[in-house]
Amino acid sequence: MSSIEVHSLIERHVQGVGLALYEGVAAGVDHATVAMGRLSIGDYPWLFSGHARAAMRHYWVRSGHLGVSGWSVRGRPQLMGETFLENDEHRLSLRLLKESGRVHPGGVPAAGRSDTRREQWQAPLPGLARSSDGLEFLSGVAACLLLWAVEFEAGIPLISVRVVHPLEPGRYGQRVPIDMSFSISPKGQMFEDLRFSGDPQEEDLFPNILEQENEDGLGG
Repeated sequence: MSSIEVHSLIERHVQGVGLALYEGVAAGVDHATVAMGRLSIGDYPWLFSGHARAAMRHYWVRSGHLGVSGWSVRGRPQLMGETFLENDEHRLSLRLLKESGRVHPGGVPAAGRSDTRREQWQAPLPGLARSSDGLEFLSGVAACLLLWAVEFEAGIPLISVRVVHPLEPGRYGQRVPIDMSFSISPKGQMFEDLRFSGDPQEEDLFPNILEQENEDGLGG
């Protein structure tokens, strides 16, 4: 079975909560913008990120199951607002992190020094299996990253949200390789970022979004 089939199944499952994911990120950005008051976001990016992450988690917890049965919010908020959005039935895990393009070309944050994170970053996507009635499902847990980023133009937030799957832990200041990236639109629609044209020189495997670093959970 091809990776395209695996990507397609993950896309379908995430699509069901795509709108809730985007709206949660947008709610977090709005909250953080207000909470910063007169403080400069440029001077205190870590504070803005912390406010936003806490508000995103609160939004999803308050909404309950992200509006779709089977999804839950996990993680230890005491650890810098650690947040996982998971579905045990679909075998999907989305770790909320902030894009870090100013440190890592391509925006995907490196795993840092945490053994747990390094193990997750290099875990391959699972394959597909079929039930007795022919339904396809993931043969193992797909540990992905839910990345968010925001830029302000004339005071208007331009938000991006995407789901990616890293291949390696990565290194500080270097591009983290990925094999899957789906952007989520404000209406919750999914769009695959990776393009395979057949010409190696035209492959776009690493979408580049400039944002803050998220080293070891800080500013994630």
